[in-house]
Amino acid sequence: MKRNLFTTIALGCAFAASAQTIFTKDGLSFETTSPSTVSVQKADKAQAPLLTIDVPENVEYEGTTYKVTSIGEEAFMWSNAVKVTLPESIDSIYNSAFTSTDITTLTLPSKLTYIGDYAFKSSNLVNVEIPASVKYLGNGAFFTAKMLQTVKFDGNVEELGKSIFYHCTSLTKAILPDGMTEIADKMFMQCDKLTDINLPSKLEGIGEGAFYKCAALGNLTFPSTLKEIGEEAFLECPGITSISLPATLEELGASAFSKTSIASIKLDSNNKNFKLVNDVLYSKDYTLLYLIPMKGKTSVDLMSDCIGINGGAFWGSEIETVAMNQKLLAIDDYAFCQSSLKNITFPNTLVYVGEQAFAATKLSDDLRLPENVAIVQDGAFAQTDVTSVTIPSGVKYVYAHAFHNSSKLASVTCEGSKAPELVDVYEDYDNPFYNCPATTLNIPKGTSASYKSEYWSDYFTLNEGEYGVLAVKSTFPEDNSMFTNKFFDGKVDITFTEEVTVVKPHPEVYLRRSTTELDPTLSGDILEPDDEWFVTHQSDKKTVSVWAADYDGYLMTYTGKPGESFAFVIPAGIVKNATGDMNEQIIVRVRAYDPNTGIAEADVPASDAKEAARFNISGMKIGNGQKGINIVKMTDGSVKKVLVK
Repeated sequence: MKRNLFTTIALGCAFAASAQTIFTKDGLSFETTSPSTVSVQKADKAQAPLLTIDVPENVEYEGTTYKVTSIGEEAFMWSNAVKVTLPESIDSIYNSAFTSTDITTLTLPSKLTYIGDYAFKSSNLVNVEIPASVKYLGNGAFFTAKMLQTVKFDGNVEELGKSIFYHCTSLTKAILPDGMTEIADKMFMQCDKLTDINLPSKLEGIGEGAFYKCAALGNLTFPSTLKEIGEEAFLECPGITSISLPATLEELGASAFSKTSIASIKLDSNNKNFKLVNDVLYSKDYTLLYLIPMKGKTSVDLMSDCIGINGGAFWGSEIETVAMNQKLLAIDDYAFCQSSLKNITFPNTLVYVGEQAFAATKLSDDLRLPENVAIVQDGAFAQTDVTSVTIPSGVKYVYAHAFHNSSKLASVTCEGSKAPELVDVYEDYDNPFYNCPATTLNIPKGTSASYKSEYWSDYFTLNEGEYGVLAVKSTFPEDNSMFTNKFFDGKVDITFTEEVTVVKPHPEVYLRRSTTELDPTLSGDILEPDDEWFVTHQSDKKTVSVWAADYDGYLMTYTGKPGESFAFVIPAGIVKNATGDMNEQIIVRVRAYDPNTGIAEADVPASDAKEAARFNISGMKIGNGQKGINIVKMTDGSVKKVLVK
């Protein structure tokens, strides 16, 4: 076996080392690919236009007869031939071989095994039959072939590329083989006339965007083998009015059925990965809301254990009101986009709101952003009817298009002593407040310099209010400090620059824990006191203790392991000075210390929100007894997933 393999390699190397011969015959140029085979390289345009081209099975050159086994890259690109016949000897058609040709009919050889990327892109083929012999069908193989009406697979293709039939605007019918197990990513994306397609009985996966914007597609019957439906798989398919999810389904991607006309969702009672409650689809433990009916449902009360709303869950729906619980951690991208949502009250547990999550909704009147969401993402509240927006001190960044085209937004107020950073924009159209009528920004007394330095004055006239923000002199423990054993006190001492009085003796403090490198301020693992949080004065009148009480009224002690980090998140407005100035949000991070190494096993990430901006909530981790929301961290082009429990 080894000797045969070596011989094959040696022969291949010997041929590759020799000069490959290119010759022309009957209007076609050929290139030798072995001592006995050739590939068609080009239809010779120097000759008179050939409307019909017959590719020979064999071709003779200088006394040697070669078998024609492939069509080379770009061989017929831009050819005006309307008909090409291929011999049975062809086993490969390479990249862009027939791109932008006028060919309307073509019979693919029965021994063909390989069809390269964009092989028939923008061609005029009307009907295509993929032979059972084909093992590879490349990316965009029939990309924007706008005359294509029907496609039939005679057998299962082992490897499918992406976007194979992308934007084939005349495609009405696709016949898939019964043995096909995967419909590839974006396979029929924007085939807006596709009405007739069968889902194979052995199908296991439907890829991302597989039927995105297939406007004419109606209801489909999912086979009992289906395990996964990818992100945006049926996004903007208004012809789908109901779905029935099989027992085998394990994964459902974000926005899989957004902007459809689904009025009915059914779930096989034997499915162990999802739960259907009042027509709302959740993960099996109710921690993630996946999907609601797009039509006919106007209100939802979140299950008490729900910590996340999946991307696009309400996108394009008729929902008007949502009662959120006090555990909700994250609302993903496009979650309520273009829905009929009229009002929302955010729980303070919330730490993430995704891009365009509330864009083009019916939100109106006053809007107060979530207290503990550090970043207003791109387009998060764009094109709404809100009349005023209050940005709490916990917000550190405001991204492009955040309130874009909110044409009734007349009042904007920022409560932080340090201005949230505005993302750089090159065009005015991209600024966070484009086409908003508000001209004045209300800010705390004495903070104009900060807001000018962050360029808020480029968009607004700054208006300082009657009250300022209390300055913090120090905290104990300090932010990003370590504790030296496995126990630490549930207490933070805060010293201000002047005497204060307590306004909220029992504030809503969060002690968040992270067991990964995730910034603990983003974690949904919240450590509760046995009793409640207290704020008490110390004797100097400038210092208050914020502490967690046990059932007996004593200070609680918590346990931390090396590698864990914690964040005390203390809300604004717990104390004030004599003139009425109050504190803003205060965050103190601590981390566990490893006495064996003398260092902390995991550094606490940077305290500013720029690091937090690199995290994106993307869905539920199911399996191995774990649960939570995946945080995807983009660093230098890499993607890292960690778990929020």
